[in-house]
Formats: sequence, C-alpha cells, structure tokens
Amino acid sequence: MLSISGQRNELVHSIGNNRLTSDVGTNGTPTPASSAPFGFGEDYTNGALGRGSVALTSTNQRYEQSSVILKSSYRYDDGTWKVEGALSRSASKVVRRNTRHGHFHSLSAELITPLRVSFSRVTPDNPGAVQVFNAANQPIDYAAIDNYRVTAATDVPLDKKATFESGSAPPETGGGGGGLDG
Repeated sequence: MLSISGQRNELVHSIGNNRLTSDVGTNGTPTPASSAPFGFGEDYTNGALGRGSVALTSTNQRYEQSSVILKSSYRYDDGTWKVEGALSRSASKVVRRNTRHGHFHSLSAELITPLRVSFSRVTPDNPGAVQVFNAANQPIDYAAIDNYRVTAATDVPLDKKATFESGSAPPETGGGGGGLDG
C-alpha cells in the first residue's frame, strides 16, 4: 500500500504601535530669551519656548510565513515478507518586506521647532490637556501630520528558509525466521 500526503500552511501577520511623546523640556530659559519662560504650579507645567518637544515614533512589521510538508510511505506485507518505508520533506520560509507594503519597520518624526509644551489640569495619572505653541504663542495642532518632520526611517528586511528531510526503511521479515535468508 502506498500513501502520499501533503500540507501547506500560510500566515500573514501584521503588528505595530504608535507612540506620541510630549516633553516640556528640562531647561527653563526660553530661546529667544524674551519668549515665554518655564513655569509650573500644583496642576500645570508650562515649558519654555524652544525647549519642548513632541515626537511621534512608529514601529510596524509584516511577516509572511509559509510551510510545506510532503510525506509518502509504503507498506508491503504478504505474511512472509513485511517491507515498510517512508520519506518526508518539510520546507518553511519567513519573509519580512515592510517597504513593499508601503511602510518602514520604524519611523520617527518631530514637531517643527521652536515650540513650547504645556500640561494643564494635571492629576496623579495624567495631564488633563496637552497644548503646544509656536514662537508667536499660537497653538500648534500636534495631531496634524503636516506639522512634523521625519527624523529617521529604518527597515529590517528578513528572508529565512529552512528544510528538513527524513526517511526510513527498516528491513523486516514475516513469521519464517530471522534475516533476509529466512
């Protein structure tokens, strides 16, 4: 009896995260010096102009994985002779090509400077409001992508392959005795 079987598996996995980090800065002196200085109170912190930052960082990746398994086996048993054999092969591949799908593995961008960041209605858990201002003390929309400058872009391509092959053919006889000569 001859038996042949096969199996193919495919997986496409996309995952990512985006982080928005706002910082009032650690230097209280504004640039230029005639601008709004650093200030704070019980429930607010106002950063100095030119000392704050807002950064957007993104990490995304798409894996494409596939595997193929092929197996065949043979069995012959006529009561005197018993012959068995098997062959198998397994191959798998993992590919990560982020730019082919329209994105980098990681990307960093910062708001166009100079700016100042203010946190208001601060509680032990978080600020109730985050505001960003330009040198003319006008609000900057930190959710608008046009206000950002890309500072770094990275891709990490991956192309891995693996195979495994096996076979077996143990010599056996039926009930007549031992070995091939019966």
